[in-house]
Amino acid sequence: MTKIGDNALNSDQQNSLVIPEGIESIGNEAFRNCRYTSVSFPASVQYIGSDIFADCKDLQVIYAPAGSYAAQYFQAAGMYVELY
Repeated sequence: MTKIGDNALNSDQQNSLVIPEGIESIGNEAFRNCRYTSVSFPASVQYIGSDIFADCKDLQVIYAPAGSYAAQYFQAAGMYVELY
């Protein structure tokens, strides 16, 4: 699997998510209304759809490799990204 599709984990109730290495694409609103406080992105992600965290009120931190697409994407959106 290299893609997380649109609305794939809608309303997931876990506290955190670690996206596995090898995922290259994340669809629109993939994590809508989730309860995550943190999400970790791998270096392999090369596409992030729109509003992936729509209505995710508990999200506090995004982890991403320095220089990765995910880090650049979320920093450009003004979100807090902890680099690793």
